[in-house]
This record gives sequence, C-alpha cells and structure tokens, in this order.
Amino acid sequence: MPHLILSNPSTNACDYEVYLSNPFNTTYYKGLRITSTNYGSSTSTVSSYVVSVLAQSSSSQYVRGKVTSGMSAGRTYTLYAYAQAQNGTWYLAGSDTITTLNANYAMYPCKVMSISADYNDDYTHLDHSKGYPDGIYDWPWDDNCGDTGRSYIYCPCDEMEVKRVYGVGDTSKTNTIWLRSTTQVKLANGSTDYLVMMVIHPNDDTLQNISVGDRFTRGQAMFKEGKEGISLGYHFHISLGLGSIEGTGWRNVPDTPYYVIYTTNDPIKPENALYINSNFTTVIDKKGLNFKYMSF
Repeated sequence: MPHLILSNPSTNACDYEVYLSNPFNTTYYKGLRITSTNYGSSTSTVSSYVVSVLAQSSSSQYVRGKVTSGMSAGRTYTLYAYAQAQNGTWYLAGSDTITTLNANYAMYPCKVMSISADYNDDYTHLDHSKGYPDGIYDWPWDDNCGDTGRSYIYCPCDEMEVKRVYGVGDTSKTNTIWLRSTTQVKLANGSTDYLVMMVIHPNDDTLQNISVGDRFTRGQAMFKEGKEGISLGYHFHISLGLGSIEGTGWRNVPDTPYYVIYTTNDPIKPENALYINSNFTTVIDKKGLNFKYMSF
C-alpha cells in the first residue's frame, strides 16, 4: 500500500519516506512532490510544494529524502505526497503529520516584567556595568515582578542546572544562586551559547531546599524573590553570562562592595540574551531596554 512517513524532526526540517505502487522510474512515473496542500486523490497539477523529485532509473518503490523548506520550530504540519504518472496526472501516495522541535530559545524568566533598575541605574548598577580596565563588569537588572510580594522566577530555557548556592543560613552573606543551561540556547542577538544566570537576594526559605545538581525545565517555578543583603524590598537582582561558571562564579568590582558574574565567556545584556515570550510574560516596565518579542 502506498504511503508517506515523516520522521526525525528538527526545528525546521524532517525526513520523509514515500512508498509507491511501482518502482520510481520513468517507466511508471515522471516525478514526485510533497506538499502541504491536499489536492485530493488525484489532480492535474501540484503547483505548491516543499519537495520535488524527478523519476530516476530505479528498481525501488521507495523514495527517501529530507524536507528542508516551509517548516519552522514548534509547529505541526500535515504533508501530502503526490506521484505523477506518465499520463501527467498526480496521484496521492499518502499523507502524514509531524511536529517540529522547539528551538531552545532563552526567554524572560518572570511572568510579569517590571524592571525597577536596569544596568544603567546610577544607584548601584553603574558600578557593575561601566567597566574596568581589567574587564570586571556585568549587566545586572532588578525586577520586582510588579508587586510588593514574592513572585517566582522561572526556568528561561529547556533545562537549567543549579551550579552553586551561596549564603543560605549565614546572615553575614547575601544569598545568591547560579544556574547554567544544560544545552546551548538560542539568544536574542542571534548567537548560540550556554547561558549562566546569577540571581541575588532570594530568602533562605526559598533556597534552603535547592541543591547543586537540581534541574528545572522551561517555565518551571524555581524560587521566589527576596530581600537578603542590600535590598530596599523584594526583587530579583539578575546577571547573565555565557559559557561556564569561572571560579566561584563571581568577582569583586574594584573599590566597591559589589560582585559581578564571572563566566568563561562574556557577560551579556538581558535584551541581547532573552526574548520576551508573549505567551508567558506580561510587560509592565522594561526601562527602555529593546527586548525582542516572540511567541513560543
């Protein structure tokens, strides 16, 4: 029985296998096309298609290859295979449905974006971002999630692993946690790398049950905002870096009490790393930062 089988999806492609009633050669066929349009069981034309193959000198009834156009990440497609007989008529050989993989996009980690201070804020953040001759800097921002309570921060990519937890149970230290993506992520600036996220100020009660090696998946609540250390209220102080954690994961900004993220690759600005997922985050205040939007 003729059929079409779609398999091995990626973010924008998949494999196909078509089995025909006769060998795929010029004795029986002129060609084969795969299309997203259902033209019925037979048609005089297949004008829109994503694959087109001319009949070969073959004794096999199978035609195999890859669909490499017309697909995007995280979508479901039904495709139809039509074989053109020598009389010019296109006959339906089969249909199948497949869902492409989601790209591992990095998304904003809060359900409500309400940035209270960006990396240009002159209260403390400029001491992080203005840079020093020895390259000690990062691009931190504070988000209070639009309320005075304690909202969660969520995993911003397919999976993150806890790499370090600092300060829990010791009032002389400011609670801090580091997480790293377990695979490379697609960043908003178009590049791909491992993403490291350092978050400062969560309270003991939300970090005490988190351990190094714990993993979270996209959109999973991780821990609540807090006000440990130097803080005027509940919020997340977030910094991002690329690659892997270097040393202890942070280093001191000279002549200040502040620490910046330390990774094998450069720190990265939030708008260059994170998309705003319109299906996940509501924006109240982005402090003029030019984030890109995406729905996924």
